[in-house]
Amino acid sequence: MKIVGLDLGNSSIKVKTEKYESITPTFIAAGGNLIQFRKKYTNPDQLLNVRLVSEKNKIEGHYWVGKLAYNEAKTRLIGRNSKKPKAEDDILLITALTAIAYHLITEDPSITTEYIKLSTSLPVSEYFSTTNNYKEILKERLLGTHTVEFLDPIFNGKKVNLIVSDVQVIPEGVGAFSTFVKSEEDMKKNALLIDIGRFTTDISYFADGEFAPNGFIYVEHGTKTPIGEIQRYLLEKYDLDFSFFQIDNALRNGNKKIRAYGQEYDLTDIADTAFKNFSNLIISAIAEKIDQKSLDIKEISDVFVAGGGAVLMSNYLKFDELNKHIKVTFSENAIMANAIGNYLYAKASELELEENEESNDNSNSELVSEDKNLIELEEDIL
Repeated sequence: MKIVGLDLGNSSIKVKTEKYESITPTFIAAGGNLIQFRKKYTNPDQLLNVRLVSEKNKIEGHYWVGKLAYNEAKTRLIGRNSKKPKAEDDILLITALTAIAYHLITEDPSITTEYIKLSTSLPVSEYFSTTNNYKEILKERLLGTHTVEFLDPIFNGKKVNLIVSDVQVIPEGVGAFSTFVKSEEDMKKNALLIDIGRFTTDISYFADGEFAPNGFIYVEHGTKTPIGEIQRYLLEKYDLDFSFFQIDNALRNGNKKIRAYGQEYDLTDIADTAFKNFSNLIISAIAEKIDQKSLDIKEISDVFVAGGGAVLMSNYLKFDELNKHIKVTFSENAIMANAIGNYLYAKASELELEENEESNDNSNSELVSEDKNLIELEEDIL
């Protein structure tokens, strides 16, 4: 059985297995025949033209997914709807199943059927919802058999049956914490884990060796907030209407410049203003919510930052006004941190199961690992 860590990102789906990591933008469009002149696209991840069947979810259709949808179907592009819970979003599900199938055939081109143990996460607001059991909704949608057929000739008629037999769901950010744990000393820190996404920011409070039950916080702002400020500026000053993803890509390409009608526009100044404003907003919201939950900011020694938004916030997120003694550490692989952490969580639970089985045979045998310690701590709140 293949263990898969999955991050259902609003902007991209991240997949992690033992030896491989992959990212697929969260876009789909109605499929069709792709006509290429002089082979415009040569990389398989640019050619995710698929037929997907998930009978239990009443999904059966022909889709362009990820980069192909974004590059070739801008007028009929379907992206993530922030008003729809992740657990119920068909766009996320279609992209995720395609991303997993593509990931697996990239890892092993010979597969036609794969049995999967899946570990993923939901935003704090959904995971702890008191009105809907989104954890069970997501599990039910992911479990079972899903078929993805790759239609572009580059895949040679490849069809993959994904048989998901086990699904674990944890709060977003919890898994990412494991990517910051390098020693026993790290496990003893009182720390905030901040996961910055496109629509929301999720915060987890780790104290005295465990996740505090009242320390899960979410802020209804993500990178869409500062990028929205940049969008308004460009529209008002230059009458230029850029999408979120056009600006996001420009900010991530290193030079912070964007082109339109043959001209280049430098986003440096407006980006600095927008992201400083966003940093102030996030820190103020965190301080307010920590106070509401009767947590003591003076007890926090470290802040760990992950998520796709962490890359854009690395020069702006400061906690000096809140507590100048707090050390802020950004993930070395921020975009993949949740997927990697979710994978480690599944591996840890697998190890725990094996140890339990072994202890039934030999009560004196015991295996201890950092991964197992992490899952035992997480179980207090999960």
